[in-house]
Amino acid sequence: MANPTTGFGFVPVGHITGSGTFTGQVNRYYVGTGDSNALFLGDPLVLTGDFHTDGTPIITIATVGTGVTTDKITGVLVGIEPTTAMPAQKHRLASTAAYLLVNDDPGTIFTVRGDGAYATTDHGSTCQIVSGSGNTTTGLSGYMLDSSEIAQTATDQLIITGVLDNENSDISTLLNTTYLVRFNMHTGNLPSAGIS
Repeated sequence: MANPTTGFGFVPVGHITGSGTFTGQVNRYYVGTGDSNALFLGDPLVLTGDFHTDGTPIITIATVGTGVTTDKITGVLVGIEPTTAMPAQKHRLASTAAYLLVNDDPGTIFTVRGDGAYATTDHGSTCQIVSGSGNTTTGLSGYMLDSSEIAQTATDQLIITGVLDNENSDISTLLNTTYLVRFNMHTGNLPSAGIS
């Protein structure tokens, strides 16, 4: 069976210190009306370096793609506090102020779908992220792992820790596999070049 070709962003599933210990590793961040990016659950986010007037750190969507070597990921969007402007919104609307709940623990393991071919030599390698359109119905991100950027580079944003082989991710097809990853370029991490 062919794997789906659309992304779902980053979903926390474990921790490098043991399965399940990522629970509760969430902090509150802010995004203001000046940010024109719609934000979806599973989107990778970065600090802007500024604070809201109440002292909450301000965050925005991560820059991704080939050659990105400086944008350290702070975490992944896992929740949005309801507001009068967004009482039951599944994603953060563009140019709308919101408080976001972000899984920002650098040891968190996430699942993310690859956008191309899988190889057994991918394990332990680093790679970049590729953006995708979020789904306004489900509220899920469209971000994926960039399968064409798998290497051993200390400035890559992800490091691959494994793959899933189940009813939702068939590795025998070698395409659009669901990977287990952690953030290599993280604001709380020293980056690694991976293993060769």
